[in-house]
Amino acid sequence: MKYIVEYQASKGLTPDGILGKQTAKTLADDLGIEDIFSLSHFLGQLHHESGGFKAGRENLNYGEDALRRMFSKYFKESEYKEFDRHPSKIANRIYANRMGNKYEQSGDGWTYRE
Repeated sequence: MKYIVEYQASKGLTPDGILGKQTAKTLADDLGIEDIFSLSHFLGQLHHESGGFKAGRENLNYGEDALRRMFSKYFKESEYKEFDRHPSKIANRIYANRMGNKYEQSGDGWTYRE
């Protein structure tokens, strides 16, 4: 809710943490979302990814087992121990050369993880 309140305050809305009609309309306008279906889908995904609007940033503090389960395509078997509980290294690996990020050593994955 903290992030909704901050967004509302930055837009001159009542910072009550409620994702009501005016907040939703302002958000849709800001993002260029033109229909209710797309806005609903976006908000549903955002709610899921943020743990109910509680997390504003991806944690990435994964252990070996979670890395194997969730990100196996990015790691060789011999690398899991090296990346275990190293969020910045994990981010730089899994977000390298994707979504506008540069190569792994650039640090873009960690810098732009939000």
